[in-house]
Amino acid sequence: MAPVDYMKVIDIISKTFNADKTVDLEASHDKVDIFDVTATLSSGAKLKYRILMHNYELDIVIPIRAFGDMKFSKWLSLFEYELEQSFMRNIKIETQEGPGEYRIRTSF
Repeated sequence: MAPVDYMKVIDIISKTFNADKTVDLEASHDKVDIFDVTATLSSGAKLKYRILMHNYELDIVIPIRAFGDMKFSKWLSLFEYELEQSFMRNIKIETQEGPGEYRIRTSF
């Protein structure tokens, strides 16, 4: 089994936030498995988040303020559904709420 296709996950995040599929991807860290992603929402606002890759897991760090009026639990259910439809398997998701951010670990 190959490592996770992080571009698929980025597309799914864009879809669940109703953002443009064209994103800015920056990998200017010492490690090649950390990506800073910026997407443009339909309102014109910028959505910035980070993806940390592990072989069969991804950590997604999204600021709490990115959700605005949207409930995190509702977004998370939609995100999990879209992941499972795209990857055609059950996905395990764990979440942690930190200071000003949600950390979402997806295990494939």
